[in-house]
Amino acid sequence: MTVIAVAPRGTERLATSMADCARVGASVLIPPPGTRAAELAAIRTETGLLVAGEDVQLRHQYVLPDGDLHTVAELLRSLPEDAVPVLGGGVDVLLAALSAHANLRVGSADTPDGEDPRLVAFAAGLARLSGRAPMSPDSAKILLGTEPVP
Repeated sequence: MTVIAVAPRGTERLATSMADCARVGASVLIPPPGTRAAELAAIRTETGLLVAGEDVQLRHQYVLPDGDLHTVAELLRSLPEDAVPVLGGGVDVLLAALSAHANLRVGSADTPDGEDPRLVAFAAGLARLSGRAPMSPDSAKILLGTEPVP
């Protein structure tokens, strides 16, 4: 199973976009700067998405450059054994993450020309093809823990 975290670029149409992301496989929202607490609460209630920094911590979250599989391998080797890595980047980084049993981060914050629901759907498809289907928010909460970021 795979945690798919979505990192949107802005707050415009955030609730609608996150509802679509939840439907296609996202389990965690990495909120963009400036998102109001009331909006995050509404998204959480309407979609079931976990909010990074409030509901769960993503302690080992990285966005890596495309084509740099050596960096992916080195990074994963350097993490503590009990780490739950969440990696973002190009298709090659996502595939390397899946093959190493890491989790995925996608979103318009990292891919400015992409739409969040399409990016999540793509990541969910890759996860399914690799035999690691997207994780529900409830399962992600168990894997990631529930201690909020101080």
